[in-house]
Amino acid sequence: MIYIPEVPNNSLKNELEEIVFLANAAVNSDVYEEELLTFKFNKPVTESELVSFEKEVNVEFDEEYKDFLRFSNGAVLCFSSAEFYSIKEIKSLYSKEKSDDFPEDYVIIAEVVGDGEILCFSKNTGKYYSCFEGEEEEYDSFSDCLKEILEGIREKIDECVGLDN
Repeated sequence: MIYIPEVPNNSLKNELEEIVFLANAAVNSDVYEEELLTFKFNKPVTESELVSFEKEVNVEFDEEYKDFLRFSNGAVLCFSSAEFYSIKEIKSLYSKEKSDDFPEDYVIIAEVVGDGEILCFSKNTGKYYSCFEGEEEEYDSFSDCLKEILEGIREKIDECVGLDN
């Protein structure tokens, strides 16, 4: 049985409820395929870890992303649909040298779709960017990109196990 965190009453309540619903639908199905439908959640960050993390990376994330970390400090959603990095992994990625064309103000927070697409937060604009093969898609908020990811996950799980709603 996998660990699925409680959904806090915060700015991402609806999106987090959807994640928990999809994780439960996958894990509790008769045709559960661990390799295809894996969900993995970490324990949430503490406020002191969050403050220390932001200072170390010299970034101030928006409240929505912080609320996600308060739910799960990194998570794998539906195998390779999305892997949100823990603050430890983000710090490690942030300290590594990037290519010359990679924006200095970007903080990588996730890999999406498992094909090399990354999700970044811009320190300068406060927006999120999906980056893949030199192309970028801009999101105004963390919840906007999370909703798009969840739409793909919902379709994948519905194909595999069927959903009641």
